Amino acid sequence: MADRLFVEEKVIDLFRNLTLASYTKKPDIKTQPFSELKTTFLWAVSIGLREGKRLPLEGAREGLFRYSNLDREELSFIKIIALADTEDINILTDENEDEVQKIAEEYANEGIRIINEFLKNGSGDPLWKFVELLDT
Repeated sequence: MADRLFVEEKVIDLFRNLTLASYTKKPDIKTQPFSELKTTFLWAVSIGLREGKRLPLEGAREGLFRYSNLDREELSFIKIIALADTEDINILTDENEDEVQKIAEEYANEGIRIINEFLKNGSGDPLWKFVELLDT
């Protein structure tokens, strides 16, 4: 099992730009609606899942956050997604943890692209664009 959840190096800034960080000079929830990278990642997973699309990671990868930072509910969330995706109960065993991570990473990889395209179209703060995205 990898100790981190990975994203493509070329999209890591999309995750970071949506996440409040201590180094941000003027943190603003309207422009950075997520408090942690894992929350941004889980939203991207959700959007990818909603669209029913996984996109394998290509090229250089970078660890976004430690897998152990997921709490029990968050870990259950990605395991349920993997179970639904594979329709195989064995995905929930410890031996298949790498596959669970891969499935989450691929849904997030597609989801962050969908989020980015949605945020680029039109005007408005990311927070309100996310509300709009949920209504679509």
